[in-house]
Amino acid sequence: MRKLLYAAFLGLALAAGLVHDAALAQPAQCGRTAPGASAAATTLVVTGQPGAVVHLCGWDVTATAISTFQIVTGTGATCGTNTVNITAAHAMTGSNTINTSAATPGRYSAPMGNSVCVIVTGTGPVQWTIYYTQLQ
Repeated sequence: MRKLLYAAFLGLALAAGLVHDAALAQPAQCGRTAPGASAAATTLVVTGQPGAVVHLCGWDVTATAISTFQIVTGTGATCGTNTVNITAAHAMTGSNTINTSAATPGRYSAPMGNSVCVIVTGTGPVQWTIYYTQLQ
């Protein structure tokens, strides 16, 4: 009976879009971090691997000046080709922090083989730690 209920729940979750990746029906274990800091620049933070998908579990961001912070995915040295936004451009007022390190594992994923980059605009600097895993 439990298996039947679990299968029904999983089917409903998939149909409703609550599970974004069948490979992550069980949450990914995000044991990797990508710390960094940048003024106005695009920075490669996770290099894509052929046949692998980068799943983000969250990020902590702090700015000390007016800036924007955005996470994107793509190919090329700084995700400049096939670029897709993972997050919107978050306005950083120079004294705020974004903390999503408790986000649902696998909620944010790059397409297979793509890298993950951070775009900072404004005067910066912005410091971040991105929590992720990379699965084949």
